[in-house]
Amino acid sequence: MQPAATMIRWLALAAMIAALLAGALQASEKAAAQEAPALTGIKISFLLDRRLTRGMYMGDHWISPLTYVRVGEEKTVIVPVRAFALDANQRETKIEPQWKSSDPSMLEVSPVQGHQVELTILKAGQSDLTVTHGKISKKLVVKAVPLKGTLRVEISQ
Repeated sequence: MQPAATMIRWLALAAMIAALLAGALQASEKAAAQEAPALTGIKISFLLDRRLTRGMYMGDHWISPLTYVRVGEEKTVIVPVRAFALDANQRETKIEPQWKSSDPSMLEVSPVQGHQVELTILKAGQSDLTVTHGKISKKLVVKAVPLKGTLRVEISQ
């Protein structure tokens, strides 16, 4: 057999293997896309005030009540918050959503995009907070009222 003919056969074999691998990769990507359930909602969790668990060796606890209430130690209140997407089976998926306050002079969000952010309530008032990831979003209502030199904050989901 001539060396040129052998080389052509090896190249043809390599091309067939590459085509098979590409087809297998496309098939596995399609299967993965079909298996992943669509995201249906956003779950918001708040870091439980560490003053409540201090000295109990419990670590950080995240809670998701319909209404979260916090009273600050100063004239501003900082609330750590995080978001997960939920699928149809209520399984959580980590996301990097956008966070937007309707009144930035009352409610600051830092950073404005991310899985976990800090809400800083600067003064009494009310602001909507919209959390958006792709086509899904969730609206929270943040109310702050003065209370003996500090703020009482209520966040409703």
